[in-house]
Amino acid sequence: MKKTLLFFLLLSTITTKAQYTDIINSNKPGRSMGAYAVGRKVAQVESDIYYETNKHDLLGLSQENVGLNYMVRYGVWRDQFEIIGDGTLLYSNRSTDEVSSGKIGFQRTTFGVKYMFYDPVFLSDINVYSWKANAEFKWRKLIPAISLYAGVNLFGEKSLPL
Repeated sequence: MKKTLLFFLLLSTITTKAQYTDIINSNKPGRSMGAYAVGRKVAQVESDIYYETNKHDLLGLSQENVGLNYMVRYGVWRDQFEIIGDGTLLYSNRSTDEVSSGKIGFQRTTFGVKYMFYDPVFLSDINVYSWKANAEFKWRKLIPAISLYAGVNLFGEKSLPL
């Protein structure tokens, strides 16, 4: 357990950032997904690490989980279309009063595609001669960005005993 925890901690200290776009499209992997795509021929990798401990005194059961949520996004075809790989790699150590067992594996893995149909920012007209024309209220600013996501779960609860 300590070696795996050390590995995840060392992995979380490595930071690499590179981009050439004006806007970073970030989400919380496994928790949220925004409407915007990353753009054509742009790759983005997002990840986070979590740790949790569960204990049941009456049953004499305790469990420790260390997980890595990840999301890989790549824009293809048009700026509004992207391919997404999303999942969780989980290490789980369950112990009772007498027996302890650990498992590592992919808790969930999802592959999907997303297409953005409506972008209110992109459709706004910019008047270079008038600040007032750009700052006035427009009804279409009330409509949020709209996209459609379709995905398939490939692996669920696939784990290897340690």
